[in-house]
Amino acid sequence: MDIRQDDKYLFIPYEEELWKLNAACANTDPESFFTEGSGNYDFSYIKKICDSCTVIEDCLAYAIKYQMDGWWANTTVAERERMSEQKITSPQR
Repeated sequence: MDIRQDDKYLFIPYEEELWKLNAACANTDPESFFTEGSGNYDFSYIKKICDSCTVIEDCLAYAIKYQMDGWWANTTVAERERMSEQKITSPQR
């Protein structure tokens, strides 16, 4: 079966998303985490949320596994791509 890039999120098992219930960002506007191309956006607010999160390792693993767009586990897409290439599985704080 050929899966289009846009459809990759349709096949994520529910069990792999349960950690999100405990995420520090669970009640935050999701749009805040998808502003990487916005030039002067101040990420300090998002960084504070991620720094306080108890499931940041799960978040990073999820973002790398599913090649997520946006800001996840205090990392950008480019940072996660480098981590994935280097097989890093925990966030650098």
